[in-house]
Amino acid sequence: MNYWQWKHELEYSFQHAFAVGVDRVLNDIYHPNTDDVDPSMENAVLDDKENSLTIDFDHLVKPDDDYQLKQAREEEAGSEMIEPSLISLYRSAHTFGKHKLQIKLKSRPKSAEIMSLFIVPFLTRREVKDNISLKHSFRNIVKAMHEKEQKEGRGLSYWEVMNIAGEMVGNMWEKQLQRLGGYTAQVTIIAQVSVQCDELFVVRDTETGDVVQGDPDGNINDVTHLVRFEMVVDIKPNQAPVLGSWQITDWDDLIDGNIW
Repeated sequence: MNYWQWKHELEYSFQHAFAVGVDRVLNDIYHPNTDDVDPSMENAVLDDKENSLTIDFDHLVKPDDDYQLKQAREEEAGSEMIEPSLISLYRSAHTFGKHKLQIKLKSRPKSAEIMSLFIVPFLTRREVKDNISLKHSFRNIVKAMHEKEQKEGRGLSYWEVMNIAGEMVGNMWEKQLQRLGGYTAQVTIIAQVSVQCDELFVVRDTETGDVVQGDPDGNINDVTHLVRFEMVVDIKPNQAPVLGSWQITDWDDLIDGNIW
């Protein structure tokens, strides 16, 4: 498989994962059923382009609905497909709703493009969650470079920068092995992906008829979503890396990238 084939397959996987992820979040929160659909809302059809990736959601939100708890437990988060902070955001947004709303979403992801793909060496989201001091690991590298510049009274050369970074990243590897108690190190791969969709989205206050969010005319629009994925990879000596599963950590910067 050449690079372009690999890239195409990975982008299609991200496209599919986004559709499945949105569907799981919606069902996690609302548990929709046909009795909740407001018959006054017209059905929307995306022509003949619909396929297994199409998101089709039509739900009536009532103020007295008993939704999930505000905070998502990690083991419940979309079978680990969705980072808990993202689910918690949606749960908290609708737990305290005071209006009767009709939510209609019909979306067909049609393409995806990788905008960036980078590696965070020897650090994972779970480790930072367990030890908040690790959050500053890479800031400390930059801090060490600035301190070196101040001490020398000049800017650092390329080789000096690389030596400092290499030494400190090596220290991070050794400390991670100590934390994990073995010979397996872990790195995090972070991908930011642009997902293009044909999408109808409207939230209507059924008591006033006002459109709270979305297209007031109920039109199908060409919409782009920026989706952030993460994967943890295990690295063992003299063995091929062991890939984990991609997890959606944010979309459309709803939680500012969900950076850790």
